[in-house]
Amino acid sequence: AETRNQLGLSGNFVMAYSGGTQPWQSVPETLAFFAKARHDARLQGLKPVLLFLTWDTGFSLKESFAELGLTPEDVRLVNAQPAEVAWYLQAADAGLMFRKNAVTNLVSCPTKAGEYLLAGLPVICTPYAGDVSAIVTATGSGFVTEFGEYESERFAGWCATVRARRAETAASCAAAGQVHFGSHLLAGLTALAD
Repeated sequence: AETRNQLGLSGNFVMAYSGGTQPWQSVPETLAFFAKARHDARLQGLKPVLLFLTWDTGFSLKESFAELGLTPEDVRLVNAQPAEVAWYLQAADAGLMFRKNAVTNLVSCPTKAGEYLLAGLPVICTPYAGDVSAIVTATGSGFVTEFGEYESERFAGWCATVRARRAETAASCAAAGQVHFGSHLLAGLTALAD
């Protein structure tokens, strides 16, 4: 709550993206998904905000935000170094991780999912992020959506549940992260946060 208050996000449903802007990160599609959520009448009471954490400044994000009808109030763009990410993730309600249907994505297991889960955040992902969607489905620690799709009613219901059961969701996500990504990742994140 302290991080959320310091960032002025106490009344928002905060979706976090943490990472670079390389093509496999599917940033344009992630932004398009968030824009649909931000403009979704079903979610207006939750006041969605995107907390975009990156160290990569080579991608013209602000132009992309404007093209999608997103304002600076909708997206908080933060040049965050890896050691700062754990602190910022404390302000979020969920983490975003989209991948395209490609062999390299299907055989991966991105540590980003582990970072989100160990921070107590459910993961919003596509089925193509290695075994992340299987972990999310098996543990109930996130929302799996098809790449390029947005299911308004199902997503709005999921967001409302996450908000209403925040403490329980955080605990179950952290437990899933511990089981599937192990204490070595948690130790690294804790060391970075300190």
